[in-house]
Parts: sequence; structure tokens; C-alpha cells
Amino acid sequence: MSSQKQILIIIESLFCGGAEKSLVSLLNDIKRDNFNINIKIIKQGGEFEGFLPKDISLEIIPRNLNSLRYIQAKIKFFLKRFKSSNIHPAQKFWNSYGSTFPPLKKQYDLAIAYNQGFSTYYVAEKVNATCKIAWINTDYVNAGYKFKYDKKQYQKFNTVVCVSPNVADSFRSLLKKYEIGVPLSIIPDLVNEKLIKSLSEESVEDYNHSSYKILTIARLAKAKGIDMAIKAAKFLKNKGFDFNWTVVGDGPSRDQLQNMISNNGLQEHFKLIGFRENPYPYLKKCDLYVQPSYFEGLGISVIEAKMLAKPIIITNFAPANFLLENKKNGIICEMDEEALGKSIINLIENPSISALFSSQLSDWTYSENVSSIEKIQKIFTS
Repeated sequence: MSSQKQILIIIESLFCGGAEKSLVSLLNDIKRDNFNINIKIIKQGGEFEGFLPKDISLEIIPRNLNSLRYIQAKIKFFLKRFKSSNIHPAQKFWNSYGSTFPPLKKQYDLAIAYNQGFSTYYVAEKVNATCKIAWINTDYVNAGYKFKYDKKQYQKFNTVVCVSPNVADSFRSLLKKYEIGVPLSIIPDLVNEKLIKSLSEESVEDYNHSSYKILTIARLAKAKGIDMAIKAAKFLKNKGFDFNWTVVGDGPSRDQLQNMISNNGLQEHFKLIGFRENPYPYLKKCDLYVQPSYFEGLGISVIEAKMLAKPIIITNFAPANFLLENKKNGIICEMDEEALGKSIINLIENPSISALFSSQLSDWTYSENVSSIEKIQKIFTS
């Protein structure tokens, strides 16, 4: 065991989300024989915990919850909630509670912060490692992070990995502005095509609607634009269309979105069905896949929809042109409910266009998988 490379990966949780899904895919796909991999999280009970390989340990990050320092931190955080501030909640949390996390005593060969925010701050300040790597899997600026609060942490990393070119371009400009010389690399998220196609063959009993089936797979959070989707559904209903829009996923905005559905009289048309361990039979059976996000780091669910050759509509978030060729293998629409609604109507009324998009994707493969695995394997072994 001592000859194995000691690798630590920090991620806030393994609840449903793109970063969490990509981490599980990564760990299942790489060769792990020479590594002792330990994952530490702050929130237990995530849906993806059960998908981790058995040889990888999962532990809760220790905290000093009974100390005077913790009581002081709670007071500090409470006061900050009511103080005018435009910094990201993760930055606010760490500024208040960071001192309650004791440093890890163990020395690691490699420590990875697998997303921005808490994971990055923890690896930067609480972990001893020969090499530290920070992953960024969202649009850092649009997500609300303020780099002037994070620059000291990112200076402690050997490399920053971004999941798409647009994420890298945005973050590179911040490094340049603040004169920080940390190297960047681009490693798109892994998506297991063979597994997705196999899982899509399973049956589901709650998705046999006779009406036009629209599907979105997303965490129920502001960035994913489910509020825009509900408004677009209202637009479709007012135009007299018969449809069923299903959202697979869960998250902090669920109650707010459910109220919005009820207030707009869309209970029979728009349904939040929660997390599904296997969402791919829904994806295979839908007539249209829609990703109405305000911003994305990459957009794993769109890649999965492409793998199953589905007609796709996405809003024009930053990596949209990386994901689709507009009007060739899908539609990229403006980021408002009317444009989204009209794009959906176009496909409902013109099934030949949907058929064309599907045919364009019938032989498509996600070529980034091979290079991503090679790059990650190199990071782990170097």
C-alpha cells in the first residue's frame, strides 16, 4: 500500500450534478491499480455515492463543531447574511467557517479540488500535498464568484483544469488581470457512451404520455433556467399545444419551482419528478430534449442527449457552440421564454426537422472521452 500514490479528491458532495457525475465517470474509467484514492466530502447522502468504485474510500471532512471558534464563526456568518455583499455564498461560507476545519495531518502526493468554491479553498488552505490541482466546471464569473477573494487560494495550485474552452478563456482573463501565473489546461468531462446506451434500454412505467414529450435533466438551481422553461411551457399552453415537459433532477429551488408551476396552472403539463438513478430511458423515449440554462461549464446532459441522437434545443449559454451546430444538429435559441417556446413549436409543427437533427447525430461519438482519460491518467501518474 505504501508504494501506491496517495491521491486526495475534495468535492462538496456527491448529490446529483454535472461535476459529481463526471467525477464518478472519471473514477470508474481510469486505471487505478497504482493509486490509493481518498474522496472527502462535507455533505453526506448524495445519490452518486453508490456509484463509486469499491476500492475508493469516501469520508466526511472533519470539523471542530463544539469549539469557541465554531460559535464565533456562526455569529460571523449570521451577520454576513444580512450585510450587503455581492460575493458568492461559497466565499461567504469559507470566510466565516473556514477556521472551523482543521488542517489534514496526512501528506498526499496529489490533491484535487474537483470544483470551485469550498473544495478549492479547503485544498488550498487545509491540505498538504506535493501537487495541487483545481478543477473549474462552471462559468466562474456568471456563477457569481469574485476573483479578488479567491486569488490567494488559486496561487497555491500547480495547475487549474477547465472543462471547456469558454471556461478556460474566462478564467485565463482573470489570471492575467491579477498577474497570477498558474498554468491552465482544458479537460472536458468524461461521459460513458456505452453505459448510457445500455442503460437507456431499461423500461420506465411513468413516462408513457401520448402527448409530445419534452425532457430536461438538470439540478434544480437558478443556473439551469427551469424558471425560463416553466414560462416557455406557459407560452406553449396558451398557444393550445398538448405536451408533457418532464424535469429529471433535484435541488434547492424545487419548492419555488413547484409553486411557479402551480401558479401558472401547469400541473398537467410540467412535472418535476426528482432524481432518477437511471434517467436514460426517459431520454431515449422523449420527443425533444431541452437545456434552458443561463450558464454552463460544459453541459453533460446535452452530450448525453446527442449520444442518443435526440432532437435538442439549448439556450445560447457560453459553450453552446461547442455542443451544437445551430440548425444542423440542433437549435441554439435566445435566452428568453418566448424564443424557447417558438423554437419548440417549430419542432412540434415540423417533425421532419427533428428527424434531420437525429439523423445528423446517429453516427456522432464524443471524441473528447479518449483524450480526457489520457490527460487525467497522466495527471495521476506524473
